[in-house]
Amino acid sequence: MKREEIEKAAKKYANENAYIPSDVYAENNMIEMKESFAEAFKDGAEWRINSMWHDAEEQPKNWYETCLVELGTLVSSFFTLSYYHHGGFSCLDEIHNKNIQVIKWAYLKDLTHNVE
Repeated sequence: MKREEIEKAAKKYANENAYIPSDVYAENNMIEMKESFAEAFKDGAEWRINSMWHDAEEQPKNWYETCLVELGTLVSSFFTLSYYHHGGFSCLDEIHNKNIQVIKWAYLKDLTHNVE
C-alpha cells in the first residue's frame, strides 16, 4: 500500500468525522479531543488491516504471487498460503472436499511489507 493511499483515506476520514470543540476552553473539551484522537487511531488501524483483504469473488491481478487465503466450511475456517493461477487458487487444487470455499484472501506482501 502506498503512503498516498493512506493519506487520502486519512483526509476522507477526517472530513467525515472531525468536529470543533466549543469555543470555551474546558477540561471536558480536552478529554473529548483525546477520545476523538484515540478513536481515529483505532479506526485507522482497523481500516489498514481490512483494506488488505479481498472478497472471494475478486480475482488477484498478479498470477503466481503468494497469497494468504482464508478457506472455510459451514463449521470452521482456516488459513493457507497459496497462489492464483488459471482461474483458481493452487491450494484448492489439492483439496478434494467441495464444501471448502474461499472466504477472503490477501497478497502476502501487503500483510508483511512496510508502507512505501
